[in-house]
Amino acid sequence: MLLQNHPGDRAFPVGVHPGSGRRVREARRGTPADRARTLGAVVVAVLLVLAVLVAEPWVLPLVAPDGLADPGFLLAALVLVALLAAAVRTVVGVADWALPRREQQHYLRAGRVPPLTLRQQQLLALDALADYQIGAWNHSLEHWPCEVRLAGRVPVPPRGRGPYLTLPLHRTAALRGAMDRDHKVAGTDAALDALGRAFLDRSVSLPFVDALGGPSRDEVLTRVSALTGLTRDEVAARGVPADPDAPARLLWAKDVMLTVAFARLAWMAGYLTEDQAWSHVERAGDVAFTLFSSWQEYWDEVRLGHAFTEDSLGAVQAFDAVLADYRSSRWPSKALPWPAPGDVDALPDSVRLMRVTAPGERTP
Repeated sequence: MLLQNHPGDRAFPVGVHPGSGRRVREARRGTPADRARTLGAVVVAVLLVLAVLVAEPWVLPLVAPDGLADPGFLLAALVLVALLAAAVRTVVGVADWALPRREQQHYLRAGRVPPLTLRQQQLLALDALADYQIGAWNHSLEHWPCEVRLAGRVPVPPRGRGPYLTLPLHRTAALRGAMDRDHKVAGTDAALDALGRAFLDRSVSLPFVDALGGPSRDEVLTRVSALTGLTRDEVAARGVPADPDAPARLLWAKDVMLTVAFARLAWMAGYLTEDQAWSHVERAGDVAFTLFSSWQEYWDEVRLGHAFTEDSLGAVQAFDAVLADYRSSRWPSKALPWPAPGDVDALPDSVRLMRVTAPGERTP
């Protein structure tokens, strides 16, 4: 199983380097364990100084001619103890460099995380930009380590602390609260209903069609054109099929990305089984891989959907910056081949039929 970035950053895969040790130190700072380590380093340093003095009797007269009460000796001894303590802490800290990597390996073993097929990698890559933006995982169904995956196989310490120091473990209760807050979804039935309507009334393509078929058409075309750099005609063309047998592109790319993310989150929250989540991710992937022909084209269409939904030049500029950074990164998802297109007739009816038939009109 491929090791991924440490949650919260973008370096892929997680490695062993001084930055990893810094992350461990930050996680330990102020804890009883951290204070115990510091005290232990001081004790070791004092013992080393005493050992030198005891082992070499001729050292003491050299460094303290007037005996142990010599102020210069006491100052030198304190400085030496401090330096030795810092050195001991540094040596011990080197072992921490590998801790984030070891903890991720332990999570993968404890959770029995299966390796992904090529198809599954391609499906998760449809959500890669959102994952990259926040440093989430993109090479496993969970985009953060989650309690559901472990299923009680790792004991959870009291007071809400997880079994890992550097690896955040997202609690099922917290994820359910977030889903209710952000999506008004609480329960398996509600999650399945939301996914079933992902390409219907919960889609962002529907308000796009309404806007292009309504009285605000000119205003919307002008605004989205200004935000994206596309011409008004290019924006309007998303509402109609390129040929009679093809679906309109609308904002289905944005809907695909949102659906993949939602299905993953619903599984992490314990509302779906892993198979159910993959089934809905697969359904969304069929839409993307049938309507578009490359990753470049897909992300261009997601960008258009982002401009329409966010209605902000700053949001589009931020999207462009993250996309450019992602394309220059080492994430394996950006180098995956684009799959062969699926069967148009197998797409959801709303994807096949929804379109703007003429200004002021839409179907279905």
